[in-house]
Amino acid sequence: MDIHPDSKAFKGNSYELFLLAITILSILNIFLFWFTTDEEMREVILILEIILSIFFIFDFLYRLISAENKYSYFVKQFGWLDLLGSLPLIGIRILRIFRIIRILRIMRELGLRSILRDIFENRAGPALALVGFFVILVLEFGSYLIIRAESEAANPNIITPIDALWWSLVTIATVGYGDEYPVTIRGRIIGSIVIVTGVALFSILIGYLSNRFVSTKEEQEFFELSHHFLNKIDKQLEQQTKSIEAIESRLTMIERELNQEE
Repeated sequence: MDIHPDSKAFKGNSYELFLLAITILSILNIFLFWFTTDEEMREVILILEIILSIFFIFDFLYRLISAENKYSYFVKQFGWLDLLGSLPLIGIRILRIFRIIRILRIMRELGLRSILRDIFENRAGPALALVGFFVILVLEFGSYLIIRAESEAANPNIITPIDALWWSLVTIATVGYGDEYPVTIRGRIIGSIVIVTGVALFSILIGYLSNRFVSTKEEQEFFELSHHFLNKIDKQLEQQTKSIEAIESRLTMIERELNQEE
């Protein structure tokens, strides 16, 4: 089975590493769903799998659109397995393992040393991918832990997995609507950890975005300065050319005058 795509398959270290991480998490969730007897954990996984499926469907469409030969990607390179594995259906989610095989094969051909060198030289992209992956991790396990902690309360405010996921998302984003909140001591401890984690993750995200904007502004200023400098040099060369032409014209006239005198 040749699952190696065309030369445009590699979408960058950050993108591929993020996709590899969430695919491995999704495969682990499949086994966790099969073997756990905790219904709340199973419900959290099912809801999160819908979110992950959106990423996988986007990845399939991205690879299909950018493929040099769309038929070859979909049929010969088993892109249809990517499509089926993207669906949030329990029986066929295991097909996502082919994504892992494809990504690892591409990375092996590129070389681990080359990938690591690119990561160290361009740290902003991998940092953003890591932030995205940790957000998903906190959403899943933060939601499960908080709903387990709050189940001990007499009158819990966070009752369903949907409540827990909403609370985790709002807390990570440090929005704090206050419609969902923990009432137990253990729940508040978990909430504190999620808040601190959210602040750290969004600080990295804001730093990345700021760096991108600053870099873009600096590049624009450098381009404008270079353009101005080149225009100045061009004008000077033009003036020098005119001066040389005038000198040549004057020398020609002098030569003609000397020839006439002879």
